[in-house]
Amino acid sequence: MGLDFGVCVNPEFLRENAALTDFLSPDRIVIGEFDRKSGDELETLYKEFHRPVIRCTPEEAELVKYASNGFLATQISYFNEVHALCEKLGLDSQVVSQAVSLDMRIGRYGVEGGRPFDGRCLPKDIEAFLSYAQRVGATLHVLAVQRESTRRLLSNVW
Repeated sequence: MGLDFGVCVNPEFLRENAALTDFLSPDRIVIGEFDRKSGDELETLYKEFHRPVIRCTPEEAELVKYASNGFLATQISYFNEVHALCEKLGLDSQVVSQAVSLDMRIGRYGVEGGRPFDGRCLPKDIEAFLSYAQRVGATLHVLAVQRESTRRLLSNVW
């Protein structure tokens, strides 16, 4: 690498039901470069997107992907617990979710309770992230608890 060819890690942040839209209008572009020349060439491909570009190491790029998906999965799981609490109290979880989602720091994604996160990316990325952290001697307590919360939801043991 770096002599005859270059390599970059360029994680995607696409929702299954909106992949094209997400690709054409990304929030950010992450380029994990093994060498500067490769990063420069990849960044040139994104020039017309006019989006923030984060240049970093390949390991940092991979961690950005896993951390993003872990955060989203945790947000979804949290709102599933809020939904369950609303049901126990006889409250309308839609009203609570709508009001919370209007907070510009939170937004609409993942604030509808009653559905676990799913799809191709989130479940596998959470497992991979937890496994990686364990291999390097770290513990991601919040993400591990989130995984257990999702398992409870899936088994209907609230």
